[in-house]
Amino acid sequence: MTPRPNRKVANRIELCGRLANPPSLRVTPAGTAVLNLVVDCGEQAGELRMPVVMAGESARKLAPRLSQGLVVRASGSLRPTHARGRECDEPWSRSHRR
Repeated sequence: MTPRPNRKVANRIELCGRLANPPSLRVTPAGTAVLNLVVDCGEQAGELRMPVVMAGESARKLAPRLSQGLVVRASGSLRPTHARGRECDEPWSRSHRR
């Protein structure tokens, strides 16, 4: 049997593009900041929009510096979710870690 690859190495994604929408910052009842972004990664505007979710203190600090149209790079991993986003019909979330 082939050994299973390390999940941290095998499940990586990096997105580069412009913010398609204004960023949305919310705080959970537990006090965790959650930043939702949509990155337009396509060759042409609107061609490939990818939702990105970032959580924690870094999300809280980054949110005021972001605006629609800003060029960004996000890296993280794909994670399955039960909710489907408005911007994307794929049942996946993108997690940003920097």
